[in-house]
Amino acid sequence: KKIFKENFEFIKLDIVDHLITIKLNRPNKRNAIHPQTLNELAFALQYVYYTNKIRVIILESSGSVFCSGADLDAIRGNAASHNSSIPNSKNEILLGQILTEVHTPIISKVEGSVYAGGYIYLACSTYVIASDHLKFSLPEVKRGIFPMQVMGLLMRVMMPRNIIDWC
Repeated sequence: KKIFKENFEFIKLDIVDHLITIKLNRPNKRNAIHPQTLNELAFALQYVYYTNKIRVIILESSGSVFCSGADLDAIRGNAASHNSSIPNSKNEILLGQILTEVHTPIISKVEGSVYAGGYIYLACSTYVIASDHLKFSLPEVKRGIFPMQVMGLLMRVMMPRNIIDWC
């Protein structure tokens, strides 16, 4: 069933009773975080924030990768066109900020590998349930880039020394 009149292209939404399922839906791009992904997530999370009907958020993904991090093509100015009707935000949308400001428990159901900025979803979740055959990696460190944004959020759920050793 369609929840909103708007067209979501980068996520799928489903509401049953007091539960909303948000599914990352760019399997062909390994669910990379595109600017429009952020617009759509912010829109859905604002709905959750302003309604008292939703008690739990389930976050999941389609495809073999839960999230590969930022969409590097979009960062370079080559953002893919889309048919989403969710408007651009007037303000910059930060994934960690919108996930932590919703104040509704988030359960991430991880059935695909997680890379780079995909950890933001996990670090901001109340609980993470993951399959045991997955890869979890911060590939940016292999390129000499320290994952500062991810580290800041991971420190909410891991010991800082463990994170630094891992990086």
